[in-house]
Amino acid sequence: MERDFKKLLKSNWFASDIQEFYGISKASADYIKKRTEQAFGCIFADEEKEQRAVSADDVIKVMGGQDRLTELKIWNELLKYKGEK
Repeated sequence: MERDFKKLLKSNWFASDIQEFYGISKASADYIKKRTEQAFGCIFADEEKEQRAVSADDVIKVMGGQDRLTELKIWNELLKYKGEK
């Protein structure tokens, strides 16, 4: 499944955002969010909430990438290649 690069426009992600970006199952997205929160914590404003978001940059790092900016550059190059710019 292709990635949903539009998710890169959001700086904070819930498991549903991870699921949509990577095109993976909800269970896998929940696991990745949990691992991200263990490694980097959640968004400061969400610390006391039941539903907590994590930084999209942190998720990308956990998944072996660099950050949102790098992923956006990849998206931009793909759009150029496809002639959609």
